This record gives sequence, structure tokens and C-alpha cells, in this order.
Amino acid sequence: MTVGTLAVGTVLGAYNWPLKTERYNRIARFVDAFFSKFEEFQKPPRHAKWREVNLAAGLANWKRFPAAQEWLDTHRGPATAAATRDDFERFLNERRSAANTDRTHLFQEFLKWQGAQPRTQ
Repeated sequence: MTVGTLAVGTVLGAYNWPLKTERYNRIARFVDAFFSKFEEFQKPPRHAKWREVNLAAGLANWKRFPAAQEWLDTHRGPATAAATRDDFERFLNERRSAANTDRTHLFQEFLKWQGAQPRTQ
């Protein structure tokens, strides 16, 4: 049996408390404060590893905390390269049989697909 693993420090996880509970609200406030100030962590004198962090990156089979997804959706603007890459990988996985088609055409199809995906709330 194969078991997927992650290195310690890779994921910041939180329990999925029910919406409108005090604990949910506490995590939502943390998300807003942390995400809103995140660019400050990427500037000197902070450690260079902060510049490798991508808040929008997804993790297969894990659901993002709803308040974090809402923050990303609200503040996204043009899609980040890493988030677009994650979405593109999902798109390709759904269309494995189309792997031999022209990549430009496939990317155009991906952009249409991406626009039709529901945003997780």
C-alpha cells in the first residue's frame, strides 16, 4: 500500500470548524491578518524561504479552509503563475487522452475550462 506524505512545514492546516462559530471566526481573522500581510514576510530581512511560499497553491484531495478560499478569490486579480499551473495540471489530468494535441490549442481550451470552474466558498 502506498501512503502519500508531506514534509513538516509544507502545509498550514486548520480544523474545519462549522461556519459562524467562534472558532471558525478566529481562524478567519487569522487568515485575513496573515494573508493581508503576507508580502511583508517575503521582504528582507525575513528568510528567503518565504519567497517560495505560494498561498494559492492547492493540495490534491484537501479542501482549503473556506475563509482562506474567499480571501484568495477576493484578492486574486490576474491569476498567479503557480495557481494557474496547479489549475492546468488538474485540467490535464481530466483530459489525459488529449495529451497529444497541439499545446497552444490545449492551453486555449484550458483557459475556457478555468473560467467555467466554480469557485469553492
